[in-house]
Formats: sequence, C-alpha cells, structure tokens
Amino acid sequence: MKILYLSRINKDDRKNYGVIQKCHAQAAALRQLGHQVDWIHLGMEGIFQNDRLLYRFSRPVLSQSWSTYWFYFFSWLRIVSYYIDFTEYDLIYIRYAMAHPQLIAFLKKAKRRKIAPQIILEFPTYPYDLEPQSWIDRVSLRMDQLYL
Repeated sequence: MKILYLSRINKDDRKNYGVIQKCHAQAAALRQLGHQVDWIHLGMEGIFQNDRLLYRFSRPVLSQSWSTYWFYFFSWLRIVSYYIDFTEYDLIYIRYAMAHPQLIAFLKKAKRRKIAPQIILEFPTYPYDLEPQSWIDRVSLRMDQLYL
C-alpha cells in the first residue's frame, strides 16, 4: 500500500522536536509493515516530501504569525495538491491541524479519483478547543468549527 502522510509541522523549529520524532516513528512503523510512505512536512526552506525539497519558499513564510496563518490556511495544501499525484496513493493519513477551506478542497481533489484513497485524520490532541490562547488561535478554532 502506498501512503501519503501529511503533517503541517515545521521540522526546523526546535519546539516541534518531539512531534517530529513521533512523525518519523509513525512513518518508520508503516514502512516496517511493508508500506511505501511519502511524508509531506514543512521546513524553513519550503515543503518537503520525505527529505526532498518539493517546493521552495521565495521568502521565509514561517517566521511571522500573520504570514504563517495565511500560509497554513490558504496555501500549503493547495501547493501540495499541485505537486503530488493522488492516483499514486491508496491511503492519505493527515495529522489534523484544524479544518479550513483548503483542507476541504484538498480532500475533494483526492476523492475525485476513480478509486478514491482512504483518508485518516489523526487528532493529536483532544479536546483541542481548550488550547487556543492568541486571537489568531481563536480565529483558527472558529474556522475549524465552521468547516468541520
């Protein structure tokens, strides 16, 4: 089985070290079971597919909160869906990071295949609606409530 594993996590941010280790371990476990896994994640340079740079940022997108918010909710999945071929995958595993219009568009595009891949959403923290602190987190939560 070929699996597309998506995690909207910046591998170059030190505070994400534990999450990155978990994602590595999950991908490795799936590979040990005999599956092919393509892990899509973020870095300061751009979007990576496994260790290969899939898309290079023209400027540091992940450094400022408003640009990060804009990128996460309106660009990252659109870019990923442009560069990957959904027909290659039997399963899409998404480390859930709030619902938004681009997530819905991404999932619709994946489902347009003749034989649609299975989709699994991992909720890493539940209940996650108790976590938001900043105004941008509250906006994200409201958007999630609308699109979920």
